Amino acid sequence: MDQLPEIDWQSRKSIEECNRQMLTKQIETDVTFLVGMHEEIVKAHKYVLISRSCVFYAMLCGPLHNSPNEIRIIDIEPEIFKQVLTFIYSEDITIGPDNVLAVLYTAKKYSIQSLIDRCLRFLKINMTTYTVCTILENANIYDDVQLKEKCLKFIFRQPKAVFQNSDLSELSENSMIEIIKSDDLALSEQEIFEGLQRYAHDKCQKHGIEPTTENKKHMLGGLLQHVRFPLMNGEYFTDIVSETGYLPEQEELKLLKHFVKPQQSIDGFNMEKRKYRHFVHRFNEHSTGWGYKRDKSDAIMFSVSKNILIHGVTVYGCCQGAGKYEVFLAIKEAPYNVDKAIKVQQLETDSSEKVYDIYFDAPILIEKNKQYNIILSMKGPGSYYGVKGRTEIECEGVQFKFEKSTYSTNTTNTENGQLPGIVFEIIP
Repeated sequence: MDQLPEIDWQSRKSIEECNRQMLTKQIETDVTFLVGMHEEIVKAHKYVLISRSCVFYAMLCGPLHNSPNEIRIIDIEPEIFKQVLTFIYSEDITIGPDNVLAVLYTAKKYSIQSLIDRCLRFLKINMTTYTVCTILENANIYDDVQLKEKCLKFIFRQPKAVFQNSDLSELSENSMIEIIKSDDLALSEQEIFEGLQRYAHDKCQKHGIEPTTENKKHMLGGLLQHVRFPLMNGEYFTDIVSETGYLPEQEELKLLKHFVKPQQSIDGFNMEKRKYRHFVHRFNEHSTGWGYKRDKSDAIMFSVSKNILIHGVTVYGCCQGAGKYEVFLAIKEAPYNVDKAIKVQQLETDSSEKVYDIYFDAPILIEKNKQYNIILSMKGPGSYYGVKGRTEIECEGVQFKFEKSTYSTNTTNTENGQLPGIVFEIIP
C-alpha cells in the first residue's frame, strides 16, 4: 500500500515540488519498473512519464503497448534510473563526470531531449585529454554529429596528449580509424604506431586476455592499414615495427625494399604526408569580460626561430553564451607593414568552447628572425581573454617570441588580451 503523505503538502508549492513529493512518497503510483541486474523495484506514475517522453508514451499507452504489470530494465543501473526519473518529475539533476555518460544513455533511450542537451553541454564544457575519447565514442554511438566534430577538433589540437592517455582504449576500431586516417592528425607515424601499441595492450586488459602478439594483433584489426609506414624512419621500422610481427611477411618485405631503395608509391600503403598542424598557446589562464570598441584593434608582434607556415590564428569567443562576431584579421611583416594575409569572416561562438580557429585561405610563409604583427578587429559581445601570458614559448622545436605591437589599440599585450595562439606547420 502506498505511503500516506502529510496533510496539505500541496499548498503554495510549485508543480515541480508537488511532482517530487508524489515520486518520493510513492503516492498512488501505477507503474512498476524492475531495474538493473538485481531487478530493484522502482515505482512511478504513467501520467508524468507519458507527458515527458514519447518512448514512455509508446510503452505505456501507444498502439503497441501490452500494459505489463512490471517493466524490466536491465541495461540501466537503479541509481541512474532514479536520477532520470527525478529529472522527469522536477527538472532537477546533478550532472557530473561520474554519471554523465550513463545519464546520457538513459536520456537517449527514452528520448528526453532537454536532459540530452544538458548532458551534451556538460561534456562539451568539461572535455579534457583524459575524457575526449570516451566522449567521442559515445558521440558515435548516439550519432551526435556536433559533439563528434568537437571531439575530433579537440583531438587534432592536442594529439600527443590524447595518444598518451589510457582513455584511447575506449575507442572502437571504427572511431580509431577515423582519427588515424586523417591528414589533420599532427603526429609522426612512429608516434601513431606507439599509440596503437598502447591501444592494443589496454584493449586486451579490458577484455581480460593476455596481451600476446596475436591478441594485440586481433585488437588492432584493420587499424594498421591506416598507418603510413613508408613515411617512417627505416631504422625505426626495422628495429621496432618489424619485431612486433604485426605485419604480413609480404607487406613487410615491400617496406624493407622501400627503405633500401625509396619508391614513389607502394601498393597498399598511403604515402601522403600529414598536414602536421600545430597550435602554440601564449596564455596560461583565461578570464571573462573582454570588450570591443569601434575602430579598436587587438594585436601582437611575434618572431620565430625557424621558417614555418601559418595556417591561422586562434581567438577567444563569447563568454556569455552564444555570440556572433564580424572578424577582420591581418598579418603584416615589419618594419614596412607589408600585408602577408587578410581574412574577413563571420564567427559564431558559444560558451562550451573558449577559443576558435580562424584559418587563412592559404598558408603564409613566416621567415625566421623576422618580425610580424597579427592584427584582429572584432565586432560583437564581450569575450573571454587570456591572462598570465608568456613572451617566449618553444613548440615542436620552434621558438616563438611575442612582443607588444604598436597596432594594439584595444590593450592586448604580452601579458593579457586577445589572440591566444597560432596554428602553424613546420617546413621540412
